[in-house]
Amino acid sequence: MNRLRNMMSRLAVFRLGDLSVPTRDDGQTLVEYALILVFIAIVVIVVLGVLGGQINSVFGSVSDKL
Repeated sequence: MNRLRNMMSRLAVFRLGDLSVPTRDDGQTLVEYALILVFIAIVVIVVLGVLGGQINSVFGSVSDKL
């Protein structure tokens, strides 16, 4: 009887050991991607603000030539 109980406890530990415990990395990764996206958006807005006039004149000259 003791041997059977020992085998059952080993089986229970083995089966519980296979279960994957959910981690909190998924939410952290989402936040990291959101921060990267916000940073890229800020860079694009700043670049368009600084170079907006030049970009507009380039597109204007290209459309005039067409």
